[in-house]
Amino acid sequence: MNRRILPAILCVMAMVCNATTYYVSTTGNDENDGLSSQSAFLTLAKAVDVATNSADAAEILIASGAYEQSAAIRVEAPLKIRGTGTTASDVTLENTKSGEHVITLAHADAELALVTLTGGSAGIGPACLGIEAGLVRDCRVTGCSYGCNKEQPGGTVIVSGGRLMRSVVDDNTITGTGWNGVFSAGVRVTAGIVENCLIKGNSARCYNDEGGIETSALSVEGSAQAINCTIVGNAATQNRSGNKP
Repeated sequence: MNRRILPAILCVMAMVCNATTYYVSTTGNDENDGLSSQSAFLTLAKAVDVATNSADAAEILIASGAYEQSAAIRVEAPLKIRGTGTTASDVTLENTKSGEHVITLAHADAELALVTLTGGSAGIGPACLGIEAGLVRDCRVTGCSYGCNKEQPGGTVIVSGGRLMRSVVDDNTITGTGWNGVFSAGVRVTAGIVENCLIKGNSARCYNDEGGIETSALSVEGSAQAINCTIVGNAATQNRSGNKP
């Protein structure tokens, strides 16, 4: 192979040549440029906004600590977002505003890893995490709540594409009144894959008026797949229509 061509091929394969790394820290400031740990942003929302508008691909590194946000984050660019700790518990992203979920991935090359998502609440769509495309791995989703809202199916985690891997979904709840819909306190998968996940201690207390289904743990529909998951200690209680553990 031509020696001048080889470096270019290796560069493309590594996907690092044009990538920029941005930093987020509890001691950061959103007025910073985010390009080093010393000039980190304070919020993930700011990092995602800057990275989306300034690079074809970027990595966002989140330092250990707890972060609050008041609006859901949507990732529509090939961003790799990763906590810098050794486990998901080292970085916590919490939405403190009622009716807002935490984050949705909506790009095939987007990735979220090593963070805990909590505090999400909603009455439509995901209460905490949405995966429309991309990969979420080695994360935890906990302490989120979904309020059943008539004909608006939803749940704590909704996977409609992409993949959820090696993650824990625990101690989330759904309550309220549904109507011929499908609701899940754990994970609802309509497309994509859920693999090697632990789904435990979630509770569904949603009253369905017209034959809907509430699921405390895992709902798998259509072409979706659930592979090698552990499901334990979830509870579903309701009146009239179907429920699934």
